[in-house]
Amino acid sequence: AGHTDDALRAAGAILVTREEAWVAAAREEVLRVSWWSCPHAAVSSQGVVAWLSADVEVLGAPQVIEPGAIYFADDSAEHALLVERMLQPIFLQVPRNGHAERRALVAVLRSVVRAGGQAGGGVGGGGGVGGWQNSVRGVIRLFASHYLCISCLVVVAQFCRLLPRVRTEVAYDNAWEDWQERAAPPGASAGSSSFGQPPASRPTVLPSSAAGAGAPAEAVLIVGRAG
Repeated sequence: AGHTDDALRAAGAILVTREEAWVAAAREEVLRVSWWSCPHAAVSSQGVVAWLSADVEVLGAPQVIEPGAIYFADDSAEHALLVERMLQPIFLQVPRNGHAERRALVAVLRSVVRAGGQAGGGVGGGGGVGGWQNSVRGVIRLFASHYLCISCLVVVAQFCRLLPRVRTEVAYDNAWEDWQERAAPPGASAGSSSFGQPPASRPTVLPSSAAGAGAPAEAVLIVGRAG
């Protein structure tokens, strides 16, 4: 864990203590949805669960808001190839593109890029973002149920480099020590078709009144999963 902390700081992330209120809330939500897990599954690539919240403003564009969403590992085909290539995973023994932490950061980056496009910016060549990324400001909070692998650490570093004015806060547990058994919710079973699978991601645009008085006039972009 000490090496993970050092790597996160070197990546440009803000390491947050376990006592922070948002970390406790994220942990509780992760434990609630991962009731099907077990100690050995919890430390596997497919068993790590991520939680992400976002409050990001792209000047002259919709605000990117996510109060808190859960992400599971997902090795299905990538959908936004250009954005996916901005956060390159490392192939180490097995593919790591579907890790939950990367899926969370790709989702929010996709919404930020879309908002930047509406502001008149655009995605530059060579996997970079146009100059508007320096006008992107706000806070991203990422929690993982187990310490980040080297590939996810690299992805965090790329995210921080792409959006240097966004405060990227990261916290994580050690599933070997912190895993807790939870009862299955009513009607759920490990053999069901939804076992371990997240709902589909569907970004939603809501009226600006949904974000309160400080929101941009045009709209608020919700990057979480609707439904």
